[in-house]
Amino acid sequence: MIVELGASTAGADVIRQLWREERMPSIRRWVVAAAGAASGRWVRPLLRAALADPAMTVRLHAICAIHQRGDRALAGAALALAADASGGIRTNCLALVAELKPPGWRAAIVRGIDDPKDYVRKQCRRILAAAPEGR
Repeated sequence: MIVELGASTAGADVIRQLWREERMPSIRRWVVAAAGAASGRWVRPLLRAALADPAMTVRLHAICAIHQRGDRALAGAALALAADASGGIRTNCLALVAELKPPGWRAAIVRGIDDPKDYVRKQCRRILAAAPEGR
């Protein structure tokens, strides 16, 4: 239900209030998803803050929302998550930056080749093989 409110002004107020007050990650992640579908100057700061949330699911939903929005600047802010403790977060972050190509994206992919998780290393090799130098 929260996601459906994302486009309306009333929905924006609800989303912002839930972001400020809600502590349960299971709800905060849907608040982030709703924010990603919304518009307004308040959306980018909320998504940027969600990238640093202690809950992995909230960070993951922030990455997905940024990807869905195609926001290159926020993808740049997400680059720090290429070193996240969660392999799933790293994988999704690397997919995000490989598509939106914020400054520093290629270096993050190259570092991922030495990741402890095999699936992250494989993804990085696929990304680099598909993106010729300079792109």
